[in-house]
Amino acid sequence: MTGKDIDQITGKVLDDVSTTIVWCNKWRMKLSIPKTEVTLFSRHKTTPDLPPLRVNTIDLNYNKNPRLLGIHLDEKFDFKHHISKVEEKALKSLRTVREVRAISNASSKTLLRLYTSLIQSIMEYACFVWSPTADISPHARKQRKALALCLGLPSCR
Repeated sequence: MTGKDIDQITGKVLDDVSTTIVWCNKWRMKLSIPKTEVTLFSRHKTTPDLPPLRVNTIDLNYNKNPRLLGIHLDEKFDFKHHISKVEEKALKSLRTVREVRAISNASSKTLLRLYTSLIQSIMEYACFVWSPTADISPHARKQRKALALCLGLPSCR
């Protein structure tokens, strides 16, 4: 929903939630209201205060960084939070590859398979959603570093 009047947006969201609840009841699906979160996406520098949204006497939680299908969204849609989370997770996997390389005589081919399954899969998951809008140069540097490690090449910073 788009608009500038926060009260109008709030009313529309509550109407949509009510419609969703009716649909879920019709199809005998259970909707978990306590797990339902609200986020206000805005291009403005400051996000306006959202009045509390209540459904069936339960307040909906406000989450400025919701996670949807493994993608960390944020209020400004710049995906900085998502990229930092992905890099955090990929660095843990890079440590695993580094340890395997240190304690075994694994070939570059084996290390590249580890890279593909442990690191590349993490870093490229749903990239078609977030990469067009994000600065991915730090992301690319981390991938180059991982590939250099797998191929036994010096890592350039």
